[in-house]
Amino acid sequence: MGVLCDQSFLTNGLLLVVLWKQIEVENFNHKRIKELEMARTGYTIVDVRSPMEFQGGHVAGSVNIPLQEVPDKIEEFRNMSQPLLLCCASGNRSGQATAFLKHHGIECENGGGWMDVNYRLQHA
Repeated sequence: MGVLCDQSFLTNGLLLVVLWKQIEVENFNHKRIKELEMARTGYTIVDVRSPMEFQGGHVAGSVNIPLQEVPDKIEEFRNMSQPLLLCCASGNRSGQATAFLKHHGIECENGGGWMDVNYRLQHA
């Protein structure tokens, strides 16, 4: 016994997959352009993990300011060469720090995980 398929569903579904893949590629290209700009423009890299995590490995030249200390160090952030690129283990804590700092007028971006930032910088 054969399986019945709705031809319009297959066509529309295929179109959606193609469009989704196109968007995915465009987002990747936009992200890669941003990464190259990051390497060229010289972001100050701030790692918001704990000192113990930072000691276990970090991006060369990065500054360690743990997330819980970020609100108390606004002036230190203002005095850093901007834009800032924040990182942590996965991008969660650096995302929180980025939102907080942007709210306080500091030019910054969430770089995500420190290993990803390190890789992108080495291969840019």
